[in-house]
Amino acid sequence: MERLFGKKRNVRQLLIGSGGALCIAVLFCAPIRAQNKSTVTECAGQVLTVRFQVDCSHVADPATKALCPVFAQNQACKVFPAYQQITGIHLQDWCSTVQYIIYDKDKWSMSGAPSGAGGYTVGCRTQYMADYSLLLKSEIGPYDVHEILHDYQIALGGLPYTHILFGPSMAEATRLIGDSERYAALMKDGQRDMGRIKDQLERGAVAPDTECLDAELTTEFSLYLKDPNNVRQFYLVLTHDGEMQTRDPQSRFDQMYDKVSGGTARPYLLQHGCRFF
Repeated sequence: MERLFGKKRNVRQLLIGSGGALCIAVLFCAPIRAQNKSTVTECAGQVLTVRFQVDCSHVADPATKALCPVFAQNQACKVFPAYQQITGIHLQDWCSTVQYIIYDKDKWSMSGAPSGAGGYTVGCRTQYMADYSLLLKSEIGPYDVHEILHDYQIALGGLPYTHILFGPSMAEATRLIGDSERYAALMKDGQRDMGRIKDQLERGAVAPDTECLDAELTTEFSLYLKDPNNVRQFYLVLTHDGEMQTRDPQSRFDQMYDKVSGGTARPYLLQHGCRFF
């Protein structure tokens, strides 16, 4: 549930106002209609370096399908510039178009996504279940800060873990686009998970093959809590330090954490099986 002027309203009530108008804040309004595809190529009169396309032809409910242009607008005009600012990565270097294909839950098997996944991204093309995209509960309307991050991380080369840096990156993107309620929830969940994992590490209750990864994840979130600007430093170091590009993925990331921390991360990472060579 979301709050709007002190009253609880669900996501459709929040987005769909009286008289059949679809409104986000006071900036974007359009008539409700069953629009299968939406494309955004500019924001506030500025042509984008990446085109955003959202295909909702696999969504049956007209009210849900009417959220398709809102989702496209949020991705192009809010999430895209937020991640450009966070990562410093030029997405246009490998994604001329970022495409989303949205499915109803009962049609999800058509997507070919791995079992158990609610979203799946390969080569600037994301397939998403409507429950996790169009129907995301938010005061600014539906958006995605998860799957699009896979597109940005192409620039990082080899990764020690598919979702490395996702915790602080998604939290910061959510903060920048103005979804304060979800940001607070992400921070609360992140701190809870970090405390749980640190406790398991201290008790030796973590499998040896995941110990370093758990230490890396708690390190990156701790550094983000210390200074939100550190998430920008993660990407800056990884993409601009030529020497780091020659190291194996885990070593590169451990060196990066240590550099961003000013040397304080090394003892903790070494203690938990990480390597720096």
